[in-house]
Amino acid sequence: MINTLNNFKNSFSFFYILGYGLLTAFLFSYFIYAEYFGITLKFLNTLFGISSLSLFLYAPKKAILIAGFFIGILWFYWIGYSFEYQGVGYMLPLVTLGFGIVYLLFFGVLALTHKVYIRALLLFGLSFVEPFDWNWLQIELIFIESYIGIFKYQLFLVLLGLSLTQYVKKSIRFLPLVLLCFAINIQAPNQELSTLKIKLIQTNIEQDEKWLLQNQAETLQMIYNKIQEARHDGYDLVVFPESVIPMYLNKNDAIRNTFVNLSHDITIVAGSLFQENGQNFNVTYLFNEGKYTVAKKMVLVPFGEYIPLPSFARKIINDTF
Repeated sequence: MINTLNNFKNSFSFFYILGYGLLTAFLFSYFIYAEYFGITLKFLNTLFGISSLSLFLYAPKKAILIAGFFIGILWFYWIGYSFEYQGVGYMLPLVTLGFGIVYLLFFGVLALTHKVYIRALLLFGLSFVEPFDWNWLQIELIFIESYIGIFKYQLFLVLLGLSLTQYVKKSIRFLPLVLLCFAINIQAPNQELSTLKIKLIQTNIEQDEKWLLQNQAETLQMIYNKIQEARHDGYDLVVFPESVIPMYLNKNDAIRNTFVNLSHDITIVAGSLFQENGQNFNVTYLFNEGKYTVAKKMVLVPFGEYIPLPSFARKIINDTF
């Protein structure tokens, strides 16, 4: 694949670079969209994952920037959707463009050198980097549904094998690819299935309707009905989505006690809001055997739940939007 692309570039430099970058981004992102459409082909996921890393290692500098830009869009275009619910939906294309630029710069460090082994080390190093203090993109995730494992040492072996082909004699050029065999998942870890009978509830409540006070009673009645249905059908546990209860539940004893009483017959997991010492938390309530516990969400999602920028920039954004 590399040799074919290199021959093509001499005649059509611009289209070669654009095509190289787009192909790298597509192969790097393939597994996400394949899973979305219910396609799980481990052979293709393995082939495309390895190919995308190989293309990064041997890419022209400009092609790396193009690949990084489109990976940012293909992986994170959806983040801007939340702006619709803040009344600033016009920001969506700007947010999407912003993530393209962030990951252009993220992968752009590879364009600082042509040396394959340095690029391999940089790619491995990037797998530890968390832009905006959040684990947005882990490079090893491209192998999540493949024959290659997702541990750091397996990513290192893949990069080592792909880069060493540049530094050995022509007669044994592809011998280093044997290292990829040591990155294969020989045996997946055994997963013990829970004996609990669990009912997962999908509410599909529109965000712009969910928090309206006039809809609160209807929402609570729906939750109550779902719990009763799950109990009647013999489920041990019923799980509701995040913030399904549209209120500060710790401030409403009557509603909270209703769930406490229901939990004698079935365990309930439901998200709500929690107010304490002037702070607001997005929490999960576990109601079980007439008691409840609360798990607070302590790590917030950048941009969705807080602005991961210096305080002066955060104030400007909060005051503006």
